[in-house]
Amino acid sequence: MTGTFGWILRYARQSPGAGLYLLFRWVGFRGFRRLVARVPAHGRILDMGCGHGLLPLLIAAAGAAREVVGVDVLEPRLAAGRRVAESAGLSNVRFECRDFADPPEGRYNAIIFSDALLYYPLERQRQILDDCRERLTEGGVLLIKEQGCRPGWKAFMVRLQERLVVSVKTIVGRSREWRRIAPRGVHLWNADRLADFLRSRGLSVAAEPLDAWSYLSHYLIVAWDRRR
Repeated sequence: MTGTFGWILRYARQSPGAGLYLLFRWVGFRGFRRLVARVPAHGRILDMGCGHGLLPLLIAAAGAAREVVGVDVLEPRLAAGRRVAESAGLSNVRFECRDFADPPEGRYNAIIFSDALLYYPLERQRQILDDCRERLTEGGVLLIKEQGCRPGWKAFMVRLQERLVVSVKTIVGRSREWRRIAPRGVHLWNADRLADFLRSRGLSVAAEPLDAWSYLSHYLIVAWDRRR
């Protein structure tokens, strides 16, 4: 089982709670393979806010020449990713418990954000992206898969879903970390404005919607360094 659903089943065997959570996320977004296809075939890959680590595992499994690092502030989620990676025999992926303000040292051929920036106010998102832009290698790529503020009804569904998820984590699960991560809801970009911001940082940008057949407003921005 090498498809996304197969990896979710691997998680379910290691951690039923993680498997259920990833299945819920997968229902809302079925385009993980499209993200993997945009990642360079070799080099150092950093996934910021990787959650349980599903995307880093997909990227690592698809290319042995990639050295993949997944970063998140929630250690229990990373622990699930480590167990799945070990059970699958993947040696080219690792997970580190870090805040966005303290990313791993060094430069990367690709830096990825997948539904992680939205928990920060837009000004803080700009600062994070500026820092990551400086960490790209020559010709490196920023991959940003986030939720947009258009169309309005899908943006409403994003906010509603995240409110429910955070409520379950903070009230039912009593997670103090989730209270810290998402204290004021989510902050959604207009995709065109985000693309313009990245261009102002000297990056070439391509954008595409990923929300076909989804009730959420997924889009992907690929921004690459023009230096060669």
